[in-house]
Amino acid sequence: VEGGKISPVKESDEVWVNTTYYAKFEELNAAINYVIVDPDGNQHSADAACGTLTSYGEELPIVTGSATGSTAASTNEPYYKFDGWYSDAACTQKVDASWVTNGTIVPTKADGALWPETSTFYAKFVEQPVTITYKVVGPDGCGTVDLNDQDAATVAGTTVNETITNRVSGTALGATAAPSSNVYKFVGWYTDKDCTIPVVAADGTVTDTSFVPAKEAANAEANPPVPAAYDAATFYAKFEYNLTSLTIVKDGYAKTASIDPNQTFIFKVTGGDLGDGIMVSINGDGSKTISGLTVGETYTVTEMESWSWRYDSDSSKSITLQPSGNTVTINNTRKHIYWLDGNAVSETNVYGN
Repeated sequence: VEGGKISPVKESDEVWVNTTYYAKFEELNAAINYVIVDPDGNQHSADAACGTLTSYGEELPIVTGSATGSTAASTNEPYYKFDGWYSDAACTQKVDASWVTNGTIVPTKADGALWPETSTFYAKFVEQPVTITYKVVGPDGCGTVDLNDQDAATVAGTTVNETITNRVSGTALGATAAPSSNVYKFVGWYTDKDCTIPVVAADGTVTDTSFVPAKEAANAEANPPVPAAYDAATFYAKFEYNLTSLTIVKDGYAKTASIDPNQTFIFKVTGGDLGDGIMVSINGDGSKTISGLTVGETYTVTEMESWSWRYDSDSSKSITLQPSGNTVTINNTRKHIYWLDGNAVSETNVYGN
């Protein structure tokens, strides 16, 4: 026998007899390979961080063989998911849909057709998406949050969502908080809706009113290992009223100070959230400052002339508060030199019951 050729021979002193020789044929085997393609495009012929296969290859008769197939499954479901079976390494061409059921591929061929000598099918895994939410906490209409994408089409609001397509390899944009007017001020970023827990370096980076979330740290000791990745979370931008002060200045008394030593002038301040108002007393040409008033609110200062009856005044003045520099000056001119004019007069006791 030489190759596939047989050449029978006989000894010189022998004669040929009826003889049958048998040529045996066997089917060749075909090979099917199953390969993992991770989110970075790397190929794996064994279990990977993103997923596993029940089989990474099989051999079968090239004509009569039937494929057993392989099942793809994510081993780290919060971070990776199975995307599909493909016939090319670039994972652009999905295999025949009839071959795949719930992540299991079972390649088939037509009866009598030959399997390719070698076939490779690719199980593609991708990263899971994650959504990070940014919310406003504070008085109605106090401010907005807006994604840091510099996209004019993005609408700022009291709640905005940022979806990061790839939670492991992606990059968060973050958001910027902005008060709606100078009536309000931005306080800070927090991790709880009650705004009692400020964000820290492990949560992300704060620059002025902007916040960019950080990935959670990796844990290689976990089973399966946990990659550095973004977690679904909500971060809260806290706003509150912008508070300022109001200074009441009393003027006009100094000209008569020698006649009326220690003269007290009383003022009532109303408006904003002061309810029925508050009383303020000033001795002579002095001043008093009221703190903790709300920017943007209008307050009215009224001199209680029933107390300082011997003086004419500007009566009342109103002011809408700005973040700083809020001053109201009340001018007085004495209209009566003496305390008594011969008549007994009962004046109102503004501090009475």
